[in-house]
Amino acid sequence: MRYLARLLAAPDQAISALALVVDDVTATPEETVAADSVMDRKAVGALRERVTRLRERETLSAEEQEELETLTRELARAMGLGGRIRSFADAPERARTAVRKAIKRAIEEVAAANPAVGRHLATRVETGAVCCYRLESARTDPD
Repeated sequence: MRYLARLLAAPDQAISALALVVDDVTATPEETVAADSVMDRKAVGALRERVTRLRERETLSAEEQEELETLTRELARAMGLGGRIRSFADAPERARTAVRKAIKRAIEEVAAANPAVGRHLATRVETGAVCCYRLESARTDPD
């Protein structure tokens, strides 16, 4: 409810999700530290080397086949687009997700108590990296 109240107190003003979380409207996502890698380059290199060695063998034991499948799966999880090593979600991404979920729950609670107000908020509150309560709806009301 705190995030929703903050947006309603500042209509038509964009507030970053991170600022809502830290309760500081001056904070910007760019001020945060870069995200940590899911796996370091040395570990990725070692995984790739082991996978290559296992694939070069003519036959694999059941244990080796299972190891190959596990290593391949873990390597795929660690790699992102273009073969880059993926990162854990950084602070702005975690804030965006947390704020979106909290605002959605708050609007659902309001809608349970007063459906008309809940519909109003659902059509006028925007969430994302930047959140905003719009006095005029950007979307059309379902009714």
